[in-house]
Amino acid sequence: MASINKKRILLVLITFLFLIACLVARLIWVQIVMAPKYSLAVKNQTTSKIVLKPQRGIIYDANGNILATNVSGGDVYAAPKNITHPDAVANKLYNLLGMKKDSLYKLLSNKNSEWTVLKKKCLTG
Repeated sequence: MASINKKRILLVLITFLFLIACLVARLIWVQIVMAPKYSLAVKNQTTSKIVLKPQRGIIYDANGNILATNVSGGDVYAAPKNITHPDAVANKLYNLLGMKKDSLYKLLSNKNSEWTVLKKKCLTG
């Protein structure tokens, strides 16, 4: 009878050791092998890019007439000293700014200028 109990205890022990080995193998798989995939999934779920457009208040006079309102836009600048290929930059920007390639190339290739204004009051949309 004692040998049957020892065999049963040994069988139960081997079963538990096998289950613990399976659990450790699964933990290694999830924590080490699949970590980059899960990390990227968490990053994609928890971060998002939101563009906030700040709005200023409209200014009225005493009679309710609008004195100042919101207009989206600004000036576009470039640093010609830092541009190594002004022709490539001009090719990419001329449609966006609504300018001629030649005039944009002249502005971008002027290495004597630290900063230059490419376009004033460029409306954004």
